[in-house]
Amino acid sequence: MKRLGFICSLLLASTGCSMFDAQFEINDLRILAVQTEPAEILYSPLFLFPDEALPPGFTKPTTEVKVTVYAYDPRGNEVDTRLQLCPAELIDEEDGCLDYDYYEKKDEHPFPEITRPVTDTITTAEGASGKLEAFEYTFNIAPEDFFTFLPKDELGNLFPSLFPTYLIFDIKVMPKDGPKEEGERAYKRLPMYFDFANPITPPDLADAASEALGQRFCTPQDNIEEFAPGSNAECIYPKVPNANPELLGFDVDLSEVFPLELVTGETIDDVGFQLEEVIDVRPGDKLLISPVVTAESVESYQVFSFDLNTGEIPAINREESLRVEYIITGGGFFDGPPFGSMQFSSNGHISTIWTLPNDRKKMEEDVIIAVIRDQRGGTTVSELTVRYVEDGDPEASAFGF
Repeated sequence: MKRLGFICSLLLASTGCSMFDAQFEINDLRILAVQTEPAEILYSPLFLFPDEALPPGFTKPTTEVKVTVYAYDPRGNEVDTRLQLCPAELIDEEDGCLDYDYYEKKDEHPFPEITRPVTDTITTAEGASGKLEAFEYTFNIAPEDFFTFLPKDELGNLFPSLFPTYLIFDIKVMPKDGPKEEGERAYKRLPMYFDFANPITPPDLADAASEALGQRFCTPQDNIEEFAPGSNAECIYPKVPNANPELLGFDVDLSEVFPLELVTGETIDDVGFQLEEVIDVRPGDKLLISPVVTAESVESYQVFSFDLNTGEIPAINREESLRVEYIITGGGFFDGPPFGSMQFSSNGHISTIWTLPNDRKKMEEDVIIAVIRDQRGGTTVSELTVRYVEDGDPEASAFGF
């Protein structure tokens, strides 16, 4: 329904679509984003070996994954939540994760106890934001459980692949006492790659991967600092797992002029307003909102392509591009939808101009939420709250334009 509302707002200037919310508006329960920490996993070559064959002093690691669900309900309702770690093999296209209780009763569930759904009832915070406080869960996946999620050959041995396998998190939120149709469901994929460049990877395995790609792994003699985005790489760099973008805070100005470049900083001292801070404003103000991220959030990485002419699989150097989706509880965007509500760093900046509503009363609040994603699934979310210091015009439009 929300997607149809977005289409209506683009194509029709009529009351026929007034029943739908615009994509950037938040009027009821919504899942805005799901973040995992880490954003990507490089799993150890130690999983190639049985425990008794491990080198002295080496143990298979326990994998810790923290999942944070950013779900909002500005009305402050109690919300039932359900979170399940779901290996890709257990995903059904229509129903999501296969029913854990059903297989447990039959004593044939194919995956470990850690895939049991986690449920809770949470009360949304009071105020304009309605953020679901503490909707997060940490999965400590023991080595024997983690191994069950990895790709294996016909004999049940680890089958290292050049391509990722995934852990999938299935999330549901539902108003405890509200209409069931207001429930939301989301999935988050966490990619896992075999760490071919790890020094303990058997040399014959690394050589086989290099031969399959038709490209060698970099050595200490290679100058990997000379990284030119968009160019073919001379060698395959040691892979570093993707990290979530790091948002330090926001710069906020009364301005209608966009910045010329991405706004970056080193610490929270480099920002005008820290995360989740409250700002005093007047109805109808036009606020230039600039998320301030660390320079390291724009990461360098490599992808593999396929050359139809030569049959080779060259590694291509890339630099991360950030995308920001803005969601607001009132007002509109200076550029109008969809342009103001979605910004890309490839266009030079990720700022937006938020036009506040004219009809707010003194001490009322509105919120702008920034959902920042990179191209490989890294995610971060935060918000700013504005508080009106004077009454607006009760006869004015609820939108700021």
